[in-house]
Amino acid sequence: MKVAVLGGRLQGVEIAYLAGKAGWQVVGVDRDAAAPIAGLCQDFRCFDLMESDQLTALLHTVDFAIPALEDQEVLDHISLCAARAGVRLAYDRQAYLLSSSKRRSDTLFAVLGIPAPKPWPFCGFPLTIKPVTASGSKGVCCFDDADQFEQWLAGVEHPESWVKQEFLT
Repeated sequence: MKVAVLGGRLQGVEIAYLAGKAGWQVVGVDRDAAAPIAGLCQDFRCFDLMESDQLTALLHTVDFAIPALEDQEVLDHISLCAARAGVRLAYDRQAYLLSSSKRRSDTLFAVLGIPAPKPWPFCGFPLTIKPVTASGSKGVCCFDDADQFEQWLAGVEHPESWVKQEFLT
């Protein structure tokens, strides 16, 4: 099995490592020649995933591809190139759109009755603040008290665009 891992940072490293353990041949791609994935794959290619011709040509040589990034424009472009190359892609746009938004995910959890942190102002401190669409812990802040939270509110543009909820260990 030969797989293309598209994106060479944390997610790409995890996928390349596990694919290698499964005995698959891994072709890693990232625009950064020093991307961490470079040392974990049998073949590393350094190019921008928005380069249609290069990406489509590469995809013709693999059994399937796994995007390892969180940029909607790039993901849509990868999907187009995969369709042109006739290669399977381990990516579901609808699932990504749901999971990439903390608000949509929280709404789904509520509908399904899955326990989740209480939203502000229906909780106390400590309080966690997260960008709605950032990946993982990027931009996440935790405030222990109202003074810290008020300072943050005074200095941030569009505080309504952030998810605010109770901190759970």
